[in-house]
Amino acid sequence: EDFAFLVAPEQPVPGLFLNIGAYAPAVLADLAARGEAVPTNHSPQFAPDPAIAVAPGARALVLAVLSVAAAGAGE
Repeated sequence: EDFAFLVAPEQPVPGLFLNIGAYAPAVLADLAARGEAVPTNHSPQFAPDPAIAVAPGARALVLAVLSVAAAGAGE
């Protein structure tokens, strides 16, 4: 993951990496029943459900931006 190099302590720019739940509970239960790990973003099996992931992910990003903007408004 290259992101770690961008937010290393010696870099002047802070960063945030969000993990958003993106799999249906039934998919997670099936993977658990088979003893398989949940595929992550670099796996060829990574297949998040857009209906589950997009809206919450967008909300999380908007809230993060608004939070940072509100914190910086007093500067």
